Amino acid sequence: MSILSVHNLSKKYFKKGSSEPFWALKDVSFEVQPGEIVGVIGRNGAGKSTLLKILGDVIAPTNGHVQFTGRVVSILDIGTGFHPDLTGYENIFFSASLYGLTRKQASEQVETIIEFSGVRDFIHEPLRNYSNGMYLRLAFSTAVHVNAQILLLDEVIAVGDRDFRNKCYWMIRELAAKGVTIILVSHQISQILEFCNRSIWMEKGRINFDGKPIEVAEQYLGTPILEKGVNKTGSSMPMVFPQDFSIENFVHLKSVAINTSQNEILVDQPFDIEIECEKMEEESSLEIAISIFNMDGIRVFTDSYGLRENYLEDPIKNKGNYKLKCTIPQNLLTRGLYTVSLSFCKSMVIQRELEHLISFKIKEGLLTNNDPTANFSKMGTIIRPLLDWTVELK
Repeated sequence: MSILSVHNLSKKYFKKGSSEPFWALKDVSFEVQPGEIVGVIGRNGAGKSTLLKILGDVIAPTNGHVQFTGRVVSILDIGTGFHPDLTGYENIFFSASLYGLTRKQASEQVETIIEFSGVRDFIHEPLRNYSNGMYLRLAFSTAVHVNAQILLLDEVIAVGDRDFRNKCYWMIRELAAKGVTIILVSHQISQILEFCNRSIWMEKGRINFDGKPIEVAEQYLGTPILEKGVNKTGSSMPMVFPQDFSIENFVHLKSVAINTSQNEILVDQPFDIEIECEKMEEESSLEIAISIFNMDGIRVFTDSYGLRENYLEDPIKNKGNYKLKCTIPQNLLTRGLYTVSLSFCKSMVIQRELEHLISFKIKEGLLTNNDPTANFSKMGTIIRPLLDWTVELK
């Protein structure tokens, strides 16, 4: 039996000065089972936040209805359910009462809420004196300690400092282990892949795809993603870009491949990205740039053949078939999923960038107490190089 059912949900707005309606949601239907963690992704304006506001009873739908079982708690905006003139301490009781807790029930949780929030030194200050980060800490801490059966989160764990985000991640895992149903809106695909067992991709107010997180992410990003080091067809690496691509009569891309004997690339293992292409024109030179993106869409780094300043490389001018190999050194990328993009330039002018052609996964090796990278995996860094240090006693 589902814990949350959404039936033909629609929300209509009218733009200022226009009689034409704008449908933020249109005929959205789905069901959520107890204990599911559902990640909702999509571009800005796709209807994600509108959906959660209706589920959280913040706004009413134009058409359709929602059915749920149990207490629904939502964190949709910083400080939702708080009063700026009350102190942080008073707001815990105020917010808890909105979630249906008695004062006695709130009293049993108040110390835990304060400790988790990390704002004890300001707990008797009016909320209007809080920073946005302090608002968020107290709002999240209160929401996750009121014994909700359904928790709605809209981008809130993307805000705040690293230590608090890690506490949020830990709490989400703990709530999921207890069987709490969670609906999580996030632009960070890595969060969806890590926390969710189901994902919904929304586009223009409708559900575009509903399924396993890795399948939805593949559709959303337009590229295969490795799961446990193996793509969804079951084949292992090398992962090869399977389609031909040509820029007029200038260059023809034949393949992009990651060549390694392992199904997953270890942090301390170098690997090669190989590009095969045909140059079909004599007059202009060919330059190629390679970019690595993480699953949050952040361009981790870019390098090129032929575009680096003060670096003399043999130009690619003659027609013919070429194979370029770029070696990614060990101990550069941290664990996670990545995609490879290529940019093609003609006589130093960018012609086209092909995004997310192939993907690969970096994972930890067998960590030991003597492993210099043993503690790095907990830090959430984008890159993780082992740098040379010198120490002088003066």
